[in-house]
Amino acid sequence: ADRELRLRICDFAGFGQFAQSVICCRGLLTFLEKGVLTPEMPEFLRVGVEDVDDERYLVGTIDAARELERFAVNRGQVLDIRSIEICLATVQGLEQALMQFDFRNSEVRRRFDGVKYVVKKLETLAYEVDLARKRAALAPGGEDSIDGQDA
Repeated sequence: ADRELRLRICDFAGFGQFAQSVICCRGLLTFLEKGVLTPEMPEFLRVGVEDVDDERYLVGTIDAARELERFAVNRGQVLDIRSIEICLATVQGLEQALMQFDFRNSEVRRRFDGVKYVVKKLETLAYEVDLARKRAALAPGGEDSIDGQDA
């Protein structure tokens, strides 16, 4: 009864969405600071129901991967292939880890399917940026326009 009451109160108050958003923000921040996309679940976000806490953590982490995609696209505008490749490797690692689970038909499963598209988009972005860098290096005076990065 206590478990059900806690869940109803949290769902009614919109706490689940808040918890997922906090995990997403913390994931992106720890990635930028330490290169790690999966921060610890803060104690204040735990409702004490293991499956619910786990699901909210995973959805928040997947949302952080979507933010990482946006970050990589912005880095692509300045032809920063190294940052894009790091983002791609990170999201691929997350995808591999998530493939170990059997999510069935749940919110996490739908979000996990989105991770596959993030990986595909980052692969395409890395390819396009690499081509753009090579074209820029071949252009007259192009080596200076790549910000000193190797083509």
